[in-house]
Amino acid sequence: MPNSNNSLKKITLVASSLILNLVTIGVTPAQASLVFWDLDFFENSGTQVGDGEFGYDPTTTTFVQTSVIFPGFPVEGFEVQTALETFSANVFEDTFELNTLPGLVAWWAESDRNPGQQLFDPREPIPTITENRWIFLPQEQWLFISGMQEISDALWAGSWSYIKFTSSTIPEPIFGSGQWTATLRPQAVPEPTTTLGLLAFSALGVASAWKSKRN
Repeated sequence: MPNSNNSLKKITLVASSLILNLVTIGVTPAQASLVFWDLDFFENSGTQVGDGEFGYDPTTTTFVQTSVIFPGFPVEGFEVQTALETFSANVFEDTFELNTLPGLVAWWAESDRNPGQQLFDPREPIPTITENRWIFLPQEQWLFISGMQEISDALWAGSWSYIKFTSSTIPEPIFGSGQWTATLRPQAVPEPTTTLGLLAFSALGVASAWKSKRN
């Protein structure tokens, strides 16, 4: 009988530990739904000069406007499921982020649509829509990502160019260019809390069944 009690205590202890893990190490829904790609930037010589990442939620849609807004007229456009929710890149120690321009919508490749970008120019009433190109213009430095081509399901590549204006009296731009790659980041195992929950309840079930059998 003492051995039975010890076994029951061990099973209960395992179940309790699993439940604690269920609470403490779960992945939030926002983390689970985002798809991330890692960026690397290389000069034409092959030297790496930057890196970054971007992410999107394929379960949501974002409207891309293609017409000017007139009172009483419907706004024309289309929807994308890969609109970037996050983008960051460091090239030549300069940082580029998604929120550097108002009215900017950039999206990654979809099954029926190439990567692209919606950009509002204050001088133009209709937004500019481009394919296979992203532009980030945060103040003195500009980053152009273009020539987006699919190499495989998990690898894309293309060209990039960089312009930075110095703060001297007569600005002298600094140029850079090369190739970039985008690599699909491996996805975390979805809903790990579900697996832990099943294990925890299974352990509790075994403990309960063991106790009933001994009684």
